[in-house]
Amino acid sequence: LSGKWWPSSFKEQSNLYDITQEIILGHPVLVWVSADKNLTQKISWKTIEGKTIKALDGEHVVVIHGFEGCPSTPFGLYAMDPDIGFVYIDSAEFVGRWNSLSRSMVLFL
Repeated sequence: LSGKWWPSSFKEQSNLYDITQEIILGHPVLVWVSADKNLTQKISWKTIEGKTIKALDGEHVVVIHGFEGCPSTPFGLYAMDPDIGFVYIDSAEFVGRWNSLSRSMVLFL
């Protein structure tokens, strides 16, 4: 659906280097994270078509738009969080919150 208005692609099992490379190219990256690193309660439901949707209680989305440090091992990431605005997230904390959601991201090309 996102590709209808803006060219994009979806990727799972990504890593920090994937994110920093997109940022270097000028592409913001939308990522799914847990709202809190301690939230790990998995939930699921079925669509009308019978497809199972898996999620995490406390699932949250932020847009990564910058990073600090070396692209291969950044210290942290700059993000736009729709709940609190512009934030800086330490890389270790980010990865912990991101891992619980398959390290998924949408790239806007």
